[in-house]
Amino acid sequence: MNWNVFWSGLLGTTIPAFLFSLLMMYLNHRTNRTMEQYLSDHALWHEKRVASLLAIHDAFRQCLDFLRRELYVAPSKGLDMTPLHDFFNSIQENLVYLNDDLRQTILNYQRELLEFWNWTMTLRIDDGSDGWKQVQKRLDFEMPAYLEKLRQVINTYADPTYSKDEISDPIKRSRT
Repeated sequence: MNWNVFWSGLLGTTIPAFLFSLLMMYLNHRTNRTMEQYLSDHALWHEKRVASLLAIHDAFRQCLDFLRRELYVAPSKGLDMTPLHDFFNSIQENLVYLNDDLRQTILNYQRELLEFWNWTMTLRIDDGSDGWKQVQKRLDFEMPAYLEKLRQVINTYADPTYSKDEISDPIKRSRT
């Protein structure tokens, strides 16, 4: 046996190929670890977004319940506004996880509820019964629509496959 051929073959191809394989295995492992870390961080952030959206929806529900409870009948003096302050604080706490478009939409809904509240407080001064009929009508029909609009916005944001047309029409859904 010619040992020169053996050693030249071993040193020329086998050892460099082995070292190259070890290097590739290390880089592959490092890349997989980085991707797993990125995906787990992204999933954690998405979970926080979903939790904040649920908290925002619950805050809107509680605020609308408060408005209906306190404003359906003309309120007396000394109205407890703690639930209204809690509503605004809850919204502000959870806006940090949302993108700009969704944040702006939720702030617009919040602004509209505050405008409604301010409008009802101006009616309190007048104590007109026609004004409270308008308040009751808005509490019956317009205000509950905020939860439905918010639900659709949240579903559109959280689920890219969500389609308002397919889900919101129960007649269409039952025929398919």
